[in-house]
Amino acid sequence: MRPERTLNALSGSLFIPIVYNSGMRFNVSKITSFLLLFSSWVLLCVMVASKFAEPPLITDLTYKTFDFYQQFAPRPYKPTGVRIIDIDDASLSKLGQWPWPRQLLADMTQKLTDAGVAAIGFDMIFPEEDRTAPKHILPLWGKQEALSGALGTLPDPDKHFAKTIGKASVVISSMFTKQSYQPHEYDKASVLIRGDLPSESIRRFDGMIGSLPLFTSAAHGSGFINSADENDGVLRWVPLFLSYNQQLYPSLALETLRVAMGAKVYELIGKQSMEAVRVGDLTIPTDKEGMLWIYYSRSVKDRYIPAWKVMDGTFRPEDLAGHIVFIGTSAAGLKDLRTTPLYRALAGVEVHAQAVEQMILQQFLERPDWIFGAEMSLIFILGALLLWMMRHTNAMGGFVCMLMLIGLTLGGSWLAFREAHILIEPVTATITLIVMYAVESLRRFLRSEHERRQVRAAFSLYLSPELVSRAVASPHELTLGGENREITVMFCDIRDFSSYSENMNPQALTTFINHFLTPMSDAILGQSGTIDKYIGDAIMAFWNAPLTDTQHAAHACRAALGMREQLVIFNANLAKTNPELPPVRMGMGLNTGICCVGNLGSKQRFNYSALGNNVDLASRLEGQSKTYGLDLIIGEGTAKQVQDMALLELDLIRVKGKSKALAIYTLLGDEVFAKSAAFQELSTHHAAMISAYRSKDWAKAIAALNAAASLAPTVSSLSLDSVYTLYRQRVARFQFEEPEDAWDGVYTAEEK
Repeated sequence: MRPERTLNALSGSLFIPIVYNSGMRFNVSKITSFLLLFSSWVLLCVMVASKFAEPPLITDLTYKTFDFYQQFAPRPYKPTGVRIIDIDDASLSKLGQWPWPRQLLADMTQKLTDAGVAAIGFDMIFPEEDRTAPKHILPLWGKQEALSGALGTLPDPDKHFAKTIGKASVVISSMFTKQSYQPHEYDKASVLIRGDLPSESIRRFDGMIGSLPLFTSAAHGSGFINSADENDGVLRWVPLFLSYNQQLYPSLALETLRVAMGAKVYELIGKQSMEAVRVGDLTIPTDKEGMLWIYYSRSVKDRYIPAWKVMDGTFRPEDLAGHIVFIGTSAAGLKDLRTTPLYRALAGVEVHAQAVEQMILQQFLERPDWIFGAEMSLIFILGALLLWMMRHTNAMGGFVCMLMLIGLTLGGSWLAFREAHILIEPVTATITLIVMYAVESLRRFLRSEHERRQVRAAFSLYLSPELVSRAVASPHELTLGGENREITVMFCDIRDFSSYSENMNPQALTTFINHFLTPMSDAILGQSGTIDKYIGDAIMAFWNAPLTDTQHAAHACRAALGMREQLVIFNANLAKTNPELPPVRMGMGLNTGICCVGNLGSKQRFNYSALGNNVDLASRLEGQSKTYGLDLIIGEGTAKQVQDMALLELDLIRVKGKSKALAIYTLLGDEVFAKSAAFQELSTHHAAMISAYRSKDWAKAIAALNAAASLAPTVSSLSLDSVYTLYRQRVARFQFEEPEDAWDGVYTAEEK
């Protein structure tokens, strides 16, 4: 509702004579409006420029988004002539623990060569000599001439392995590190640079771990097995080339593909940065650092052949003829499991295999050079469009527009991935739209607050601040009267408050009251209660109004239990700060019933409150807490709705000013406490006392009373001595003088 209409509505409903200046306008000043508008466009430009900074949060969210895309639409698996010889747990069990003797690896290489594989890539490094070689075993046995002579005639397994490698199309692995160990020169193929490609665009390393020169020189190829994990440990891409000692080295996957194709030259293509690598007739797109974004497919069994099947000859050679083969491990104990967008633990060797598969299939995930500029333009256009839309619609319409534009951004990014395998980053645009919406909403809020302040200023001369706030928010509620609805009402005050007020000056008394009312109010508000008013040391509160609360009776009871706990804390603090003062005792009354709630008062001033017979009854119950020496009395209307709590019936009472008798109760604890064996036993004896008393069976009443009184101190910290003393006195009086035949067990209160 516009402010002008709000004023008219208020003046009509409250009959308040208001002089309204038709020239008054409740708008934010032009300067403030211009500054807010200007800040929105500045912020939009900042969000666009943030693309250059690549904030870590946005980068991480972007990667997670692309991972999500791959999880829902992975690359379909197609047999492409790439297989994995898996050194799995079964192979380790059958062929022995790792590392295997070089003789065994030589035999495996020979079997694969005989099967007609196109190339073999070892996803492992051989930086040391075979520990099972005779020259390494002899020193372990000491000087034994017979053994030395026998072992001396055996061939060297490393030389045999190197000889086997030389006869096969084998690619040996290396790894770049911070420190050099067994480095080697790459001389297996030529690396040509096409275009204006600076060497620093490719990642450089200062060290290298290579295989023994014996193996490196014999192999047809050599490639590194480094990956490019992100901070979250997810392997999303692999480098195709790295630089060491001013020389470029290919990856294991790329080198194995080259050997299988029989190519002799690599071509690195790019202008100012890497764009692609060409080997044979295949072109592989890369990012500016020479990275290939892996487009993962599901891990399938068809890729794998256990190593033990190769060694015992149970595999089918035709399954490997003409194939590119990678030898690696999926055994968890050998620690070559990698986290990928699709799997938490994927064999590292499969990453090389999947990289070669997509090179052969020419199925890549790409971020072309034009993507960055297109994303920046998209961010600006969407942000500007949202600002324009929000200028021409209301708050809900602006929110819908924001959701639509976010949906368009995410949907377009998803379709680009699904249909064209192009990675368009949607995170920055999405965050920009949210920020733009928040800023524009803040501008609207500030303008609205300015208008609300104008309304408050106009009405503060006539109404209380609380009512003004409600008037601005909901002027249609500003009518005298209310509604009848069931509520639970609470009254609470301090016992013998005059003994405290007489011994304190006004400042100390104010502090005392504030310290008491604050935790009690917190307990009420914490259980969805409405505090009606404070009357000196007393509190009036109710539940189920103005907001509906289907559990209002239970919430009121829990609030009372909470207030009981807060009183213990309050008294402990009081003993420390004012030891001369006695502990505070309070009384509470709870009653549930139909009351009139609403804006009650006069035409000049009114408050949201409640009135009616059940409100008065709650006040009377609070007063009767003194009669029974308890801190809480609950009416039967409340008790009926919380029967699963730890209730004890106290009496049938006819309060002062009321003709109808009602049952009253006290509360010892919540539902959990009510199920305890101790309370159940106490409740049984207590109920037996009440029943015998009303049946005029005085002996049975005394027996049950004694049993309950002896048990009560062990059940609850709440003292019931006053209740049982009261009943002892009543029974003693009735034993001396029997009540009339018409006696119904009702106690008529003489005081409020």
